[in-house]
Amino acid sequence: ETKDQNNYIKRLMELIGPALSQQQALYIIDGLRENQLITDREAKMIAAVVDRETLKMDVASRDIIRANILKRLLPVINYY
Repeated sequence: ETKDQNNYIKRLMELIGPALSQQQALYIIDGLRENQLITDREAKMIAAVVDRETLKMDVASRDIIRANILKRLLPVINYY
């Protein structure tokens, strides 16, 4: 199971790219929750952090920051 989780996280890291829309981020968060890598509570917290209302700036910057946040969180989810 751990190897599958590692591969799943690695694949997500490859898919994220330099920018990520809010909808794309929510799909990733839902996938993490459905694969039991995060709890419902953690999913809600991550969604709040990457929400457009939290990241109040131009769309291009917001999508870059959202991608960076998830790219930093995924290794933490993978190892803890």
